[in-house]
Amino acid sequence: MTPASIASTDMGLLLQDDVFVDFFNIFLSLPIFGQTPLYISGMGRWCLWPELPSHLDASPAALLAWLEKQRLPHFCKSSLCLHLVLCQRLLAFIRSGEAAELLNWHSADQWLLERCISGSQ
Repeated sequence: MTPASIASTDMGLLLQDDVFVDFFNIFLSLPIFGQTPLYISGMGRWCLWPELPSHLDASPAALLAWLEKQRLPHFCKSSLCLHLVLCQRLLAFIRSGEAAELLNWHSADQWLLERCISGSQ
């Protein structure tokens, strides 16, 4: 059995997944990091606290490159990443026709369970 891992290391692609964004934001807000970037998926924007010094490049492309290199590898080794993978697998099953058939549930049941697991709006 292979260890659980995320499907991609492309930050642009990963940020399209609201579940990934929730887990990654939690990881990025850990107190061990001095800089806290927070991605707001509804706006497609990053908020940084504290703001970067003016001599550093705070462009979205530079920030994504930095996150891919400096934060994503550590996230992938964390227990939060394992929880993300579990959540994604549960959601994939819930959304499948197989789940509806096996569990004999209605669309409202599926909707409620999906919202409870993913935390999505």
